[in-house]
Amino acid sequence: ENTAQDVLANVLTKMDVEPIKLVVVSDRDDYLGAARDLGMFTCRVKPKNKRRGLTTNYNVDDIGSVLEVINDINGVSFNSALKG
Repeated sequence: ENTAQDVLANVLTKMDVEPIKLVVVSDRDDYLGAARDLGMFTCRVKPKNKRRGLTTNYNVDDIGSVLEVINDINGVSFNSALKG
């Protein structure tokens, strides 16, 4: 059986992209830890009542909030979008 590390390393190989250009969104510590170890951004989907787990770059309450994380990583703020 493939581990989270195996799965993410395989994605990196197939996509031929630098790890820092990817964000792994998950509620699972094994994937978030593997992503962190490989140099990817990490985003935990964590409902309000759930325990925190390992430290990630970002935490969101639901998948709908991931766009804000992506915009933050790319340096896009809603204020600058409104001014443009």
